[in-house]
Amino acid sequence: ATLLLRAAHSYRQLGMWDQAFDNYRKVLERDPRNVGAALAFSTAHMQMGHPELAMDVLRISSAAFSTSSSAPALTPGDTTVVPEDSTPSPDVRLAIQMALIHKQNQNVDVFIETALPVV
Repeated sequence: ATLLLRAAHSYRQLGMWDQAFDNYRKVLERDPRNVGAALAFSTAHMQMGHPELAMDVLRISSAAFSTSSSAPALTPGDTTVVPEDSTPSPDVRLAIQMALIHKQNQNVDVFIETALPVV
């Protein structure tokens, strides 16, 4: 999966979108919990002007975490304290990306609903 992800990144940098998308898709088929691939695939869709496809990628990846993760899901009003030096969990990273897509598309109400549970 690492080589496919590197190839996808390279194709994306070269503007070879079909090949990049194909490789991102293959990575996620093999490992739906690969957050790096999901975030990059989503970002590539945004660069091509396809926000709904970007959100679809994130929703599918988020579902992979919600069905197989042993960590508790984020819920509105959660007061769990996270150490400052910790890296955000994959589900938080995906939620942040979703919120940013909503913000970029000027869906302010949905942005707030998506972002608040993460903050």
